[in-house]
Parts: sequence; C-alpha cells; structure tokens
Amino acid sequence: MPTDFTVKELLSKLTENFKQVSFTVAERCKCFKMYQNNETLTEFALKVKQQADKCEFPNTFYEEALITAFVMNIDSTDIRTHLFQKTFKTFNECVECAKTLCAVLEAASKKNSDQNILKQGTNSEVNSISKKYKKKVHNTAKKQIQNKTDFNTASKENTKTFKCRSCALIHGINQCSAYGVECRFCRKLNHYAKCCRSKNYNPVETNYIKDIFQINSHKESQSPIKIQVFLNDQNNPTELELDTGTRPSILSKAAWIQAGQFPIKNTNIRLRSYSGHEIPTVGEAEVTVSYNTITATLPIIVANIRQSKNLMGRNWLKPLKINIMQCNA
Repeated sequence: MPTDFTVKELLSKLTENFKQVSFTVAERCKCFKMYQNNETLTEFALKVKQQADKCEFPNTFYEEALITAFVMNIDSTDIRTHLFQKTFKTFNECVECAKTLCAVLEAASKKNSDQNILKQGTNSEVNSISKKYKKKVHNTAKKQIQNKTDFNTASKENTKTFKCRSCALIHGINQCSAYGVECRFCRKLNHYAKCCRSKNYNPVETNYIKDIFQINSHKESQSPIKIQVFLNDQNNPTELELDTGTRPSILSKAAWIQAGQFPIKNTNIRLRSYSGHEIPTVGEAEVTVSYNTITATLPIIVANIRQSKNLMGRNWLKPLKINIMQCNA
C-alpha cells in the first residue's frame, strides 16, 4: 500500500536516491592534480578551495592541504619555486604572496620589454643617421686630404674634437694649451715635454725625470763673470761663474768637499751640455747663501763638472738681487 509522505520527506528521499556518489580518496587525488588553465591566481585559488571541500580533510590538515594543492599546480615556475621556500600559516596568506610575486614579475617583464623596444628604436635611429650623413662625411674627408693645411673648411669642423699630439689632451682646433709653451726637453715651442717627438726622447722617463737643463759653456773670447758668495756661513767665499743660460745653480763636487760636505739628497734632475754629454749629479741641497748684505736659502745641485767650475744659474739672480748689467760693466 502506498505510504503518505510530506513534501520535505519526499525531497529528502529523492536527494538520497539520486545524488552522485563520491569517494574521498578520489576527490583528494583530484584536488592535488588540479592545474591552472588560463586562470588568474584568485580564480585558481577558489577552484582549489571548492574541490577541497569535497575531500573531507581533517580540520588540522585543511589549511596545509589547500596550500599544498595550490602551490603544486601553479603555472609559473618562478612563483612556485619562491613559494616552496616560505612557510604560510593560512591559505589566504599563501595566495596573497603569490599575487605579489606575480605583480613583480609582470612589472619586470614589462620593463625589459620597454628597454628592448627603446634599444631597437635607438639602433634604427643611429643607422638612419649614419646612412644619411655617410656621403657628407666621405666628402669632408676627401676635402681634408686635398687641403692638408686647411683646418677651417666648414663651421661644423670647428666643433670637432681630437686627441692633440702637442698636449695629449682632447680639444678642438686652435685650442691647444701647449701653444707658445717651451718644451723642457728639446727647448722648442708649442708642445709639452711628455709629447716631445725628438729622436732620443723616451716618454716613459717623464714619470721620474723632474726636469732637464742645459749647461751652457762660455766662449773663450768672452770673459766669464765671477761672483763670490758665502755658503752656510763658511769663512772662505765660494766663487761661481755667472751663466744665464743655465737655470739651476751648480756646485762642483770638489767645492762641495771644501765646503764641508753639507748634507745632500738624491735628485732626479739630469744635466747635460749642449753637445749632448750628460753630466753626472751627486745630489741636491738647500744652502744658506750670503751675498753682500743679502742672505737667502737657495737650492743648489752638486755635480761632477769638468775643471771644477761652479755655475750660478738664473734661479739665484732674483733672490740675491744680482744686476747683470752692473756685472757686465
């Protein structure tokens, strides 16, 4: 006989008879094998959570199961590798961290893309300019060859810079700082000693050679001007020949011995005659020089000079107030 049921009881019976049977192990396998298929991280996280609700995970393992299923199946290897190195207390914390990493990676990728586009655009622009002015540069170079001494062919040429062989600096035409400067090696004008192209010049020596001076020898027909001074308060005067062609004042080794061999120090200064012979130096010193009523501390070079001559160079004239015209008279 048919039995009477209420609507609620009837719906419950129907639901129980027709509901889809699910197995916990199978649902859990599905949860851990889900893949992110063109979904955002938020959408994928929601899908994982919906599947986890069917798996009957224990409450103590529920959050860890969500985190594991989510991290295992993210498409991005970079995000997954980074998440492997972190510990999360909740599933929401893991999802937010993944979103942050995704935003950082997208920003970096966009920046690299913009740089590549800019680089390609710059290269195209350079190539375009190069082709545009290639013929003009060729014509300019040809004109310079034909006019070797003409450096002012056009206004644009004046703005060009180059490494100058006279001063070793980079500048434009007619801007050389060595113009009018006397070379300390060859005594010629318009170049520095470090750029001197003389035959026997070694540019490496500029690192340790303080200066190069010439010792001028008087002609036999000229009477040398001799000046007596007192060195370091010596009782006996020392006689020096005036030589305006020499910059430093030079004391012979013999005179240095007679003066008591006052302390000297090593020197990097080289002396040579106009004939090219180098004169060996003993050293240099600061001496107290007395001349008439003037006393001054002046530098002097001790050298092995032939005939034991002592020379008074230009560096003593001004401190001792020596008048060359009066000496000649």
